[in-house]
Amino acid sequence: MRIQNAYHNNLKNISLNLPENQLIVVTGLSGSGKSSLAMGVIGNEGYRYFLESLPAYNQQNATAIPTALVDDITALPPVIKVEQSKRFQSINATFGTLAELTPIFRILFARYSTTENMSKSLFSFNHPKGACETCRGIGEAEYIDIAKLVGDENKTLREGAIVTTLPNGYIVYSQVTVEELNKVCEAHGFTVDIPWKDLTQEQKNVIWNGSDRLQVYYGKHSLESRLRWEGFKAKPREIGYYKG
Repeated sequence: MRIQNAYHNNLKNISLNLPENQLIVVTGLSGSGKSSLAMGVIGNEGYRYFLESLPAYNQQNATAIPTALVDDITALPPVIKVEQSKRFQSINATFGTLAELTPIFRILFARYSTTENMSKSLFSFNHPKGACETCRGIGEAEYIDIAKLVGDENKTLREGAIVTTLPNGYIVYSQVTVEELNKVCEAHGFTVDIPWKDLTQEQKNVIWNGSDRLQVYYGKHSLESRLRWEGFKAKPREIGYYKG
């Protein structure tokens, strides 16, 4: 690639011959024109060449950039410009989406697929059709660490085997009291007074995953206790199936 008479920003009539297939480092003092050469001249001209290859409609909707101040550039290869500044805070933003490479690959995969009626949406992690069912396209999946949730296997549920159990018997996140949970357990043939280590895996699954055998009250305050609150209109606790 040959750059002839570049005078972009701090560059003063710089001419260069850059070899192909080589790792080239642009270094120098602050203000010497490193970014002007790499980003302002090579990067901007590469982007302009790329826009010229697109249909007119895409060119009209593309982001306008200033023309590089250079007399001539020959043998300019395809350019990918990666800036240091992080413009997007979205967790779904990747190098492929920011460089606009991902949409191109999606179209290629859909068109050249051996399976008929393939849509480009199937290759997008940001689309419900193509996103991973486990992580939903984020790349990370949340799960509960059972080993940390159960504090002491020798304790019963009533004694606080689950570490999120409050002193008043309310189980945080499950949003039910131990007494309400006991109703669910009894519907499955056991109680909250059995040590955790003695519960079967099926019984533990009821605790973790819930049950649809009967409905229980959610919340930690009964209607009677709510009636004693001044300044609030007391409402009965919500009722529903235990969700775990």
